[in-house]
Amino acid sequence: MADSPLATLPAISDKERESIEEAFRLMNENGQLDQKFVKESSIASRDLLFNRPLSDAELEAKVEAELKGQSYPTPTYGTEQQILLQESQAADVFYDRVETDLPNMTVPQLIKVRENFTLSLVMIRFMIDYGNTPNGIPASFLIMAREKAVAIRQKVNLELIKRGVKSL
Repeated sequence: MADSPLATLPAISDKERESIEEAFRLMNENGQLDQKFVKESSIASRDLLFNRPLSDAELEAKVEAELKGQSYPTPTYGTEQQILLQESQAADVFYDRVETDLPNMTVPQLIKVRENFTLSLVMIRFMIDYGNTPNGIPASFLIMAREKAVAIRQKVNLELIKRGVKSL
C-alpha cells in the first residue's frame, strides 16, 4: 500500500472518526445499540426486501384464512438470489450515477461523500457483527453492500488524489 496513491489519504480521517462516534452516540441515546433492537431492525429490513404488500384480494383471503384458524402464505418478491440480484443491480445504477457525478463535485463535496460512504461501511459492519439473525438480512446482502460501498469509496479517494488532496 505504501506505493499506492491511496496511501496519501488516511484510511479514516479525524472528521470521519468524529462522525462515526456521533452516529453511535445518537444510536445509543435512542436505544438503537441494544442487541434486541438491532436484530429486530434486521428482521424488519428483511421483511421490506422480501415480502411484498398484500393486494386487496390477498388481504381479504388472509383475513378469511385466519378467521378459520388457517395460515396464509406471505407473498414475496422472489427467491433470495433473485432479490439479491435485483438489489445488486439497483446498487450498481446508484453507484454508477455517483461515479458519473464525481468529476463535477467540489473537493468539500467529495470529502462529504467519502465521509458518508465511510459511515455506511461502519454501519454495514455493525449489522454483520450484531444484526446476524436467521430471519434478518442475509449476510450475502450485507457483503454485496459492503463490496459496492468499498469500490465507490475507492473511486472517491482516487478523484480526491487526482485533484491533489493529501489530507482530509
